[in-house]
Amino acid sequence: LFPALTPSGAVAERYGRAAAEALYDFENATCNAILELLPPNSVTGSTTRTLFTYQEEVDLFLHERSLLSDPSKIPKPTRDPALPKPFTHYVDTRGHSLHPSVLYNALVEGNPNLHIVNMTVENLSTDPDGLWSLGNGVRASKIVLAVNGYLGGLREGFGVIPVRGQCISTTLKIDTNFSWDDGDVYVARTADGCVVGGMRPWGETDGTHTVDDSVVDPKVSSALRFALDTLITLAPPQPEPKITHEWTGIMGFTDDLLPFVGPLPSDPNGFVIAGFSGEGVPKIFGAAKLLAGIIAGKEAVDAEPWVQDVLRAFDPARFRK
Repeated sequence: LFPALTPSGAVAERYGRAAAEALYDFENATCNAILELLPPNSVTGSTTRTLFTYQEEVDLFLHERSLLSDPSKIPKPTRDPALPKPFTHYVDTRGHSLHPSVLYNALVEGNPNLHIVNMTVENLSTDPDGLWSLGNGVRASKIVLAVNGYLGGLREGFGVIPVRGQCISTTLKIDTNFSWDDGDVYVARTADGCVVGGMRPWGETDGTHTVDDSVVDPKVSSALRFALDTLITLAPPQPEPKITHEWTGIMGFTDDLLPFVGPLPSDPNGFVIAGFSGEGVPKIFGAAKLLAGIIAGKEAVDAEPWVQDVLRAFDPARFRK
């Protein structure tokens, strides 16, 4: 549960400074709402330490920090000669770890309006009555395409790109979450150690346009183990850690790394929430609340000042305008 470190310079360039700050506030508000939903003591840690190797990384962080109306909300990077090489600076920001089952149980238990049915949907169409047909005799007046990794099988050409990520689980005990190499390495604490993910740029391919999650990339495996060796220098002294699991998963990316949330372009009574580009947890629950308001035909579902900027940035038709 890692909200953005700073407002995004890329978002500011494309959608304006107000949108960049709005998305930053939106992620933090979503994280706050999730934490309020969860049982006490179900979350591990409260900070993420981001490490910097080059002055250019520090300068970019300071530039994006300056996009806030009140930059003092985010600490400046600290130079620390005691950091192991190659790191020179660090900054501590919020970041939490939680097991997915904890979040699932918090959402499902005690919610009488939630009904979960498992079925395979291989194609979508509308009938002469304007109802959606999902196959197996299931019809609906409205549908929401809420997909994690891939949308193309249901809506060709929609612009959600499948990307394969890779992680290892290890017994290494750490005191905080970590991130470095501009987010190419991310480390989350677990009850038994930590999970190390990322390193896609080091793979045999960049992992894009890939829907096969049945194999691991050996070059990414080697890079993750190199990252683990670096992480050992940041962790408290302890026995040599073991790697217990390794896996891949398919994420859905978009061209600007922002999700699609809203009506499906040119599809009656169809809606989409997808394409979170590997950063879904700090966005998706707030995005789902906004989408619920759209489906219900209401204006913004709360009075937060960032709502309209976020809706414009997440508009599924934004690349067609």
